[in-house]
Amino acid sequence: MTVAPVPPVANNDVISSDTDAFTAVIGRGDERRVGPYRLLRSLGRGGMGAVYLAEPMAPCPVPNGTQVALKILRKVTDEERKRFEREARYLQSLSHPGIVRVFDHAEHQGYPYLVMELIDGRRLDQLIEQGQRLDERTCVELGIKALEALHVAHLAGILHRDIKPNNIMVDVQHGVRLLDFGLAQSLDGESRLTRTGNIVGTPAYMSPEQACGEDLSTRSDVYSMGACLYELLTGFQPYSADNPMATLRRILDEPLTRPSRLRRNLTRPLETVVMKAMAKAARDRYASAEAMADDLRRCRDGRPIRGRLPSRLVLGWRWSWRHRRTLMMAALIGFVLIAAATVAVRRALRAAVPATVADLGDAWVVEWHQDADLDATRNTLTNHEPLGKGVKLAQLPPVIGPVRLSVTIERTDNTGGFDTPGLVQLLLSDRDLGRGYRLLYQHERDGDRLVLMREDKVVLTRDLGPATSSEPLRLSLEREDANLTARAGDAVALRFRDLVPIEGAEAAAVYVAFTPDALQVRALTLERRRSGLSSAPLATADTLRQDGRYASALKLYEAFLRDHPEAPQGRDARLRLALCVEALGDDERALTLYRDAISANAGAPDYVALATFHAWSCALRLGRYEESDGYFAAIRRGYDLDTLLRAVPQDVLGKLVYDYLTRAEKLAAEAPARAAGLYTTAAQLAAFLKLTDAISQGQTGAGDLFLALGRLEEARSVYDATATDQRLPVGLRLKATLKLAEVARVAEQFDDAERTYREVIAHAADEEVAPWARLWLGDLALERGDSVGALGTWGASSENLSDPGRIMLALVDSSAAFPDSNDRFFANDCLYFVARRALLIGERQRYRDGLESVVRAGPANDWPTPLAHHLLERLPLEPQHRD
Repeated sequence: MTVAPVPPVANNDVISSDTDAFTAVIGRGDERRVGPYRLLRSLGRGGMGAVYLAEPMAPCPVPNGTQVALKILRKVTDEERKRFEREARYLQSLSHPGIVRVFDHAEHQGYPYLVMELIDGRRLDQLIEQGQRLDERTCVELGIKALEALHVAHLAGILHRDIKPNNIMVDVQHGVRLLDFGLAQSLDGESRLTRTGNIVGTPAYMSPEQACGEDLSTRSDVYSMGACLYELLTGFQPYSADNPMATLRRILDEPLTRPSRLRRNLTRPLETVVMKAMAKAARDRYASAEAMADDLRRCRDGRPIRGRLPSRLVLGWRWSWRHRRTLMMAALIGFVLIAAATVAVRRALRAAVPATVADLGDAWVVEWHQDADLDATRNTLTNHEPLGKGVKLAQLPPVIGPVRLSVTIERTDNTGGFDTPGLVQLLLSDRDLGRGYRLLYQHERDGDRLVLMREDKVVLTRDLGPATSSEPLRLSLEREDANLTARAGDAVALRFRDLVPIEGAEAAAVYVAFTPDALQVRALTLERRRSGLSSAPLATADTLRQDGRYASALKLYEAFLRDHPEAPQGRDARLRLALCVEALGDDERALTLYRDAISANAGAPDYVALATFHAWSCALRLGRYEESDGYFAAIRRGYDLDTLLRAVPQDVLGKLVYDYLTRAEKLAAEAPARAAGLYTTAAQLAAFLKLTDAISQGQTGAGDLFLALGRLEEARSVYDATATDQRLPVGLRLKATLKLAEVARVAEQFDDAERTYREVIAHAADEEVAPWARLWLGDLALERGDSVGALGTWGASSENLSDPGRIMLALVDSSAAFPDSNDRFFANDCLYFVARRALLIGERQRYRDGLESVVRAGPANDWPTPLAHHLLERLPLEPQHRD
């Protein structure tokens, strides 16, 4: 029940559903009162109670003039009274900005009431409507705040048991409040409602154990919070049905639809957080609300999350144990059937003609075909807006292994002829809609376009030009191992080799999506490549590997290589054997196998690229950074960066960005040129992932090292690129602009430096970089010999609490001390200005000694160390004294 304001109701209005007795108790119009509070208007009502805007009229815990939300029961039963009293007790025991405060609770003529703070805001369910959703960052921030409040309740030993968007409010300052603890339960078992088997709560957000009426833990509230986040992200409840019992049955029996099927561009880590929070088994969920909040913070900051979903092996084992009797019977029947089939096959093979065996290897076998149009009369078509507005989706039979899908498309004239925009998508190896390989044909008024995608990343595109006729066009998408080939009519094929192929039994789905108003699809053919008899051992091993059964596949690959060391398929077997070893976690052995594959296949660039990529991954995990850098450089020589990054899972890239930044920082002192290269690569990777802080850190880190090395033009170029990068927040761009002034200082381009300092001050009134610009503007005046101007600039600053403000105060007031700091970079700034104050008072030797201390002690790539080094070079040599 909300405590948020709603449009006013006239004071003489009475809620129509109130009983006559209740109306008589609270009064009518301006005379409505509950205890010492006057009711001003209705804020909302539920089945058992109502909420009013109220203000105190007599001495009470609420100060005079304070408006509050007063919640009162209208229909009093023993059970409702107990819940109401429990809610008051729990709320009064909790103190957190994210939990609504209770000022008072009592009874008014037998009707319990609760007086709470008035919140100006809206409930989460009012922020979203069916099919609509909030942006990812907003959802993450709201989820973090709600989970922090929920964690406080859990620490106090209280389960909420009714977490839902209707019970979470966002105030005008974007703070989050948890409401309605009426169904809350003490973790010490104070409430017996659940133990009696009663199911309490809101069905759509209940955990499976809550839907069964079983004992609950904090993980049940975590599930409900995951359900709220699911709805915020997708615009839909995770489970819904015509009635509450059907909803509960779906929660218990049906797997959760992945949020990414409803929100196509949802990031994988955030989806993992939601899926883990809503795991069917409580043990698979986050152990606490704080653990879930921590992973959401990691999503927000672009760091790897800690949560992991149960593997298919674990889930399969649990399922097998639950159905063990059925499986044993099926295995016995299967054994008998397989034995009979084996005998029949052996007889057939003896009678086969040997000459036809070789021909089988290259044959494409038709799995499914339809000449007629793809439409609702012949096919099951579903709406799927995430793939495009008005898109209809058809699912075809799944195919594991090499697959080819071909269709003929033709423009329709249902809504305006050939110029009506439309699309057709062919989806292969799709683990979930939008999570596989896609060929997208876009028909637009200004021309047609072909797009090849891996998951939601575009890997290749081709403009086909404007359509000159309504002639049918044949489209095909073919996948064989890591190789993708897309064709549209007579146009040159698009070819792409995926360095991390999408594999596994769940990646066998095939779909066709199209907009029937603009384009029609017919003559569909779905094919798979038939294996030759001689390659049967490899085919079995490949199937096991794609299903995640790496140990079994490994044995078959090793057996094949022992029996056929010189076979043409040996190269495939060795590479796939290495993939299995890597998947089993033996990076040391896998790296050796990949090295051998690189050496043995120098004439096969595709194999070398794949083996090199995996060698890079293994070397990174083993901490062999120099070796991994060599592999990465080799990969980039064969792939442009965009193509490379589209073929690498984003979680791998995310970890790599921060690994490069960390290693660059450690190498900055001993190997600055190499560290600059690492910073640059990190910035490029971060740009692909849109990690703004990492982009800035990588670019400015490289610029700082170039400046320290005296490579001023390179430093200027990097800083300028950062200062003008519109992807970055204003604060980060201004910091880069400030660094442009640093380059100008070292280059003795004083007018440029002054102009840049003043530009930062003018445009950064609300940014922390402004006082730094003022500090260095005064220092520039001192360098130009204008000590009066320097002191005037520093003295005009109203800043005396910030770090640069305290330094300026110490420079202007000789009695003031420079601030102390454990931050070595800020300490370096202070050390420099101690030397500059010595210059102000004419102590030349102390000035020289101070600059030498900065050069000796300060990090070489940290400003103002390069400036101190430059100033020392300009100082005249001191005369040598003779004894």
